Amino acid sequence: MPTHNVTQLYMGIFDDLDPVEFVGSKDQTNELTEVPGWAPDVVFKSKDLQVVNIIQNDETIGNDTGKLEENDLADRVANPIRGDSITYDLGDGNGPITSYIDSAFNYNATFTLADTGEEDITTMQFIQLENGAIFTNSNSYLDNKTISKIKLYGPARNDFYGTETERSADGLKVNCYASGTLIRTPRGEVAVEDLAAGDLVNTVDDGAAPILWIGHRKLDRVDLQSEPQLRPILIRAGALGEGLPVADLVVSPQHRILVRGAIPQRMFGQAEILVAAKQLVELPGIEVIEDTQEVAYFHLLLADHQLVWANGAPAETMFAGVEALGAMTPDQSAELSAIFPEIAGLSPDRAAEALSPAPARLLAPGRRARRLAERLKKNGTAPISRLAA
Repeated sequence: MPTHNVTQLYMGIFDDLDPVEFVGSKDQTNELTEVPGWAPDVVFKSKDLQVVNIIQNDETIGNDTGKLEENDLADRVANPIRGDSITYDLGDGNGPITSYIDSAFNYNATFTLADTGEEDITTMQFIQLENGAIFTNSNSYLDNKTISKIKLYGPARNDFYGTETERSADGLKVNCYASGTLIRTPRGEVAVEDLAAGDLVNTVDDGAAPILWIGHRKLDRVDLQSEPQLRPILIRAGALGEGLPVADLVVSPQHRILVRGAIPQRMFGQAEILVAAKQLVELPGIEVIEDTQEVAYFHLLLADHQLVWANGAPAETMFAGVEALGAMTPDQSAELSAIFPEIAGLSPDRAAEALSPAPARLLAPGRRARRLAERLKKNGTAPISRLAA
């Protein structure tokens, strides 16, 4: 039996689009074109998508070696054939899974490129397995793309009972980290990559405030290998306490998170302080993502340093201090100078002095922040805890 190792996108598990085999309005046609979670206008964000290496098990049905056949074979009712199968491993500890192909179909969709925001409308081919898993079976138009989201528009074709083997989306990546973070705004929760300068975001202290500038930095595998200190920090849902964040939150190591409670009150004289995410990695549910291949960081600059809600958790906007200004690319420095002409041509330290931002909360220095984390861990206290009345 020929097998083919290819790369495709895993979309998730869905109800059966082809529930009645050998029956349909036309031969070889799925009865359904939509099920819950799979329908026109559904958007799959980066957190919903996973690039997976799969094995196509081509059982050469009818001596057809170039085709993956499904089990909806209306012209073979007298001699039903189950179809070919797919083997995949999502890396979730459940090991390799093999399931037979239930249906193959085309759907019109738009995929958005993470680095440019460019949208490409195309007809994408998908397969659904008997266990409900849906994968793309797309080829060259996804090669070497980094995708931030896919939006479904509607069915194209589903009147065939197989698809080609050896299609592979080589070099495909999903922008998995930082983008996809939901920021609270007056119009609801908005993914950070969908925000633009001028948009309003809700702040913890001062209500709605406009974004002046959004910085975007993309790091690939080579960057992260040469500068491991830039690897992202994962804050798992609920790890901060009080049920926060409400979903896994990924931030840059320097991104400061609100810490509140009796321990910061005793150590710093203030019940609420800001601590860099990297200083909290010894706490349960907070860790460095060591194996990421790519990350895109977004930084929101407001007129004042503020706290906003990111996946429900209070986190800082960009603090225009020496560290942040020194990490900017020349293009980013030019963009910021257009907003603040007084810093044009200045060194990071002089630019920070000229802007003289006031921090939204006390910024805990590194050594004391690590000591804070040690005390939180020793006492079994969450970073965000209720204060005694």
